[in-house]
Amino acid sequence: MLPVLPRFVKQKHTADKAAVVTGAVVIYAVGIHANGAAADVELVDAVTDTSSDELMYSALDGADLFFDYTPLGGVIFNTGLTVDITGAGATLFLWTDRPQVTA
Repeated sequence: MLPVLPRFVKQKHTADKAAVVTGAVVIYAVGIHANGAAADVELVDAVTDTSSDELMYSALDGADLFFDYTPLGGVIFNTGLTVDITGAGATLFLWTDRPQVTA
């Protein structure tokens, strides 16, 4: 039996990060957990926060959201990926086709 390798790269984010990925990236799924306050998450197709948000999510305190884009083939960001997270205790999980910066 052949070993099964994961198809996607999953990474946890808890704060804003510029250039999480530099260059083209495909986002396959997004998970958000708001713990302690409402959370807003913005994903930007750029290597810095240009305020030109491509995907935006809002979750009430205590809520969990999950968006699966695999049936669509993913969402392609051509320039890069920057994460903007607002809300105390907010956690974002991203499943992409490329490794993500963790710090």
